[in-house]
Amino acid sequence: MTDRSPLWIAPRTGQDWICDDTKRAVEWLKSFVPEAEMAKRLQKCRQTYLGNRERWEEGQDVEIFDKKDEMAWFIFQAETYAIGREFWVPDEAARIVPYLQKIGRDLNHLKKVDGVEKRGKRLMTSERSQPEGGIYELLVAGAYIRHGWSTVAFVDETPGHGRTPDLHVSKPGTRWAVECKRIMRSGYAAREEEAGKRLASKVHELSESSGQSFVLDVRFHEELDAYEESYLKDRIEALLPLDGTVENSDGRTDIRLRPVQWDLVRSIMSSDFIYIGSTRMMEIISGEHEHGASHSLNVKCRRAESKPSYADVIYHASLVNWASFSPAAQRAKADHFKRKIASAEGQLPDDRPGVVHVGMESLGQQMIDQRRHFQNHLIARNFTNSTSRLRWIYGNYFQVEVTTRQDESCAMEESMAPYRIGTHRTKEPLPGHLLIADDQDAVEGLHWNL
Repeated sequence: MTDRSPLWIAPRTGQDWICDDTKRAVEWLKSFVPEAEMAKRLQKCRQTYLGNRERWEEGQDVEIFDKKDEMAWFIFQAETYAIGREFWVPDEAARIVPYLQKIGRDLNHLKKVDGVEKRGKRLMTSERSQPEGGIYELLVAGAYIRHGWSTVAFVDETPGHGRTPDLHVSKPGTRWAVECKRIMRSGYAAREEEAGKRLASKVHELSESSGQSFVLDVRFHEELDAYEESYLKDRIEALLPLDGTVENSDGRTDIRLRPVQWDLVRSIMSSDFIYIGSTRMMEIISGEHEHGASHSLNVKCRRAESKPSYADVIYHASLVNWASFSPAAQRAKADHFKRKIASAEGQLPDDRPGVVHVGMESLGQQMIDQRRHFQNHLIARNFTNSTSRLRWIYGNYFQVEVTTRQDESCAMEESMAPYRIGTHRTKEPLPGHLLIADDQDAVEGLHWNL
C-alpha cells in the first residue's frame, strides 16, 4: 500500500499553466493530417465524450471515445492537458500524456531519424485505432539518437519482400536490427479483468441494498474464472453491518473489509472537488491507493455546478480493490511475453545482430512484478533463434500513477531490464537507457525493488 498522505487540497489558482513539451508533440503529430480532417476528428471526439461522459463516470458500460480512432483521443486528451484542461479526464491523460510529452521534449532528436515523418503519418492515419505501438517505436528511435548512434532509420515495409525490423541503427564499427513490441493487455488479462468486475458488481449491489458503504480489498489465489459471481458477496454478507476492519482468508482468497474513510472524505471535499470515478476519489474513500491493483468503484454523489465531472459531496460508496496471485494466471500472462518474442524474432534479419524492445505495463504488485521479471529472464535465456541473430531483449516496464501526489497531475515509474538471449558475449546496444524519464533522472535498479 502507498505511504503517501492523501490529506491535501488541490490549489484553486495557478491552473493556467501550459505544457510546452506536450503541445509541441501534438502540433507535430497533427501536421501529418490535413487541418480540416483533423478538426473533424477532434470534433467527433468532443461530441462522443460529452455525450457519454456522465454515464461513463457513473460506471456504466459506455465508451467515451471511438475505439476506431484512438489516436484522435490521444491528441484530444494531450491537447486539453497541454493548454486548457477543459475536457481533461485525469486517468486517461495519465496513460497518454507522459509518452507524448517525451516525444515533444525529444522532438529535435527524433527529427534526425530517417523516415520519422512517414512513421508519424502512419501513426496518425492507418494505425489510428492502435496507436501505442507506433508511439513506442518513436520513443525507442529517439533513445538511440540520444545515446549517440549516428544513423537511426525506420525500415520501409515492402510487400512481397519478407518481414522486416522496425529500425536499422548503426555507428562506426557496429550495426543492429531493432524490433519493437508494445505488449498491451492479453486476451487472458482482459477476461480476468472482466471476471473481477462481475464479482465486484455483486458487492456493489449488496452495498446499495444494505445501505452500507465500505472498502473491500481482495487477493485471489485461484484464477478468477474459477469463482461464482456471488462469491465475494457471499463472503462478506455475513460480516455486515460492518463495525471496524475485518480480515480473513478461506484459502482461496484473502479479504479485508473496512469502512469508508468518511472523515477524510468530508475534510477534503469541504474545500475541494473530486473527479468522479477517478483514482483520487478512490484514494480518499479508501485512505490509500494501490496503483497496481484493479479497482471497481460505485458512488452516489452530487455533481458540482461549476464542474459537472466533479463531485462536491459523496453520499454512498463501495470500492473493491483486487489483485490476482494465482500462479496459473501468472504463467498465462508470461506465455503472452513468449509469443511476442517469437513473433518479433521473425522480423529480424540474419546479416546483423538483433535486439527486441518490449514495452509493458508494470503489474504493480512487487511480488508479481519480480516473478514476471524472473520468468522473462528464463524465457530469454532459453529462447532458440530460428534464422535471426537475436542477441538481446530489453524489457521497458511502465507504471502509470494518477493524481495522488500533491501538485502532480500524472507521473510515470519506469524500469528497464536487459535480457540476454542464451550465453553469447555480444555487448548490448543500448545499456542503461530509459524511454520516458530523462537519462539524468534514471535510478539504478528496477522500480519494484526500490
